Amino acid sequence: MPPKNTNNNNNLFHLLNVEQVHLPLGNLTLNEKTTKKIIYQPEGHPKQAIIDGEIWPPVFEVEAVRSAKTMKPLPSDVFVCTYPKCGTTWIQHICSQLLFCSEYGPHQGKELCTTSPMIERVGADYCNKLQHPRLLKTHFSHHNCPQNNLSKYIFACRNPKDCLVSYYHHNKNFKIYDWADGNFDQFFNFLLKENWLLGIILNI
Repeated sequence: MPPKNTNNNNNLFHLLNVEQVHLPLGNLTLNEKTTKKIIYQPEGHPKQAIIDGEIWPPVFEVEAVRSAKTMKPLPSDVFVCTYPKCGTTWIQHICSQLLFCSEYGPHQGKELCTTSPMIERVGADYCNKLQHPRLLKTHFSHHNCPQNNLSKYIFACRNPKDCLVSYYHHNKNFKIYDWADGNFDQFFNFLLKENWLLGIILNI
């Protein structure tokens, strides 16, 4: 188990020998790879996970993220690519009605999260079993998004001020982040940092 005080520990990743560690404090080195998922929560932050040096929501799994990065898109694929809280679900519903017509609807087994999954959440194997054409969601940054010149990519962005407020409430209301008492001023500063969940908001 790594020491609880990690402020001066630059080799933390080399010390990990468990799948998940919960760290209340400290700064972690984010530029080294590990086969483990690291869950940590610096003071005042929402709970986060580190996978291959990138920060993710704590429910994401290593293999799903990695396989999504290397999956092979098909010419018929449609990707909805957004930063979180930028109208992703709204666009997915519109595209679902256009692509699936009579098959569209929130029926059991036809929920949006199953018919238009987030590739980094479910992994490539799940996506490869979907019928074509596939409508796929991702919050990947451009360098991580699977590329195919024949696939279609819908990119949506939102006024960062509106996105910030929505994402703040998202983190407060979802129990996975353990941040019900979160502070808006702190959150504003988080989203201006490179080492924040899914990257700095201004890079979209």
